[in-house]
Amino acid sequence: MASRRRLRSDPLGLRPVLLAEAGDGRRFGELAAATGCEPVARTQLLHLLWSRQLGVDLAGSLQDRSLVMPAEEAGR
Repeated sequence: MASRRRLRSDPLGLRPVLLAEAGDGRRFGELAAATGCEPVARTQLLHLLWSRQLGVDLAGSLQDRSLVMPAEEAGR
């Protein structure tokens, strides 16, 4: 994940879409697939996780089935 911490551009505008889609909590793989540009969405998701805009339980390894949620909900 650390390699995505300095990702500055979002040429496809995926960040707002991913943030909205994660609103109720969704699986990492589902979020990436929902954008129609899965490889780029995965990179953007990692950036959003690194920058703590989204949250995930990292007690286990990050996988497609890992539940991603807004950072406010992850802190509860």
